[in-house]
Amino acid sequence: MKKNTGSIHKSLGIASPWEILEDQYDEKEKVRRVTVTCTDASSLACPECNQVRPFYDLHTPRSWRHLDTCKYRTELIARIPRVKCAEHGILTVQVPWASRSSRFTFDFEEMVIGFHLGGLDRSS
Repeated sequence: MKKNTGSIHKSLGIASPWEILEDQYDEKEKVRRVTVTCTDASSLACPECNQVRPFYDLHTPRSWRHLDTCKYRTELIARIPRVKCAEHGILTVQVPWASRSSRFTFDFEEMVIGFHLGGLDRSS
């Protein structure tokens, strides 16, 4: 497997406190797996009240389907931190690349909606 940690930060909108931990291409499966981690738990907010709350733990790993990278199916993988909010309890924080319950990144959803609504010009 080849490793690379470059332009995907920008394409996914990944910024502090998120960092790419690993970017792997699986030649056999034609899959790109990008593993993201939270590097600073001190700035995490409760998804309900948006107040900075103390880190509680890391949730089990989740994956999101992202736009293909050339011939590779691209998946984003992360263990999302949970915070302990005095008002709302223990909750998983919001990630910047996807909505709360989605298994697809915003970019992937936008592309699919564009196809569905006929918003993409297929004549060119």
